[in-house]
Amino acid sequence: MIESQQNVLAAEAAAELLTPSQLSKKLTVPKATLAFWRTTNQGPKFLKIGRHVRYNIQDVNDWLLILRGGSDA
Repeated sequence: MIESQQNVLAAEAAAELLTPSQLSKKLTVPKATLAFWRTTNQGPKFLKIGRHVRYNIQDVNDWLLILRGGSDA
C-alpha cells in the first residue's frame, strides 16, 4: 500500500512539472528565451533533474504574479 501511495505522489508531482517546450508554448516565448532567463536568473525557478530542466507549475504561477505586481494588481 505504501509503495502505491508513493507512486501516486510521484505521478502527481510529475504532472506539476513542465518541460521547457511546454512552458515555452504556455508563455508564448522561445525556448532560447527560457534558457537565457535561466542563465541570468530572470525567469521562474527551475529544477535540474540530471541534465533535464523542469519547471514546477506553482513556481511559474508565483513568478507571473510577481511580474504582474502581486496578487491584487
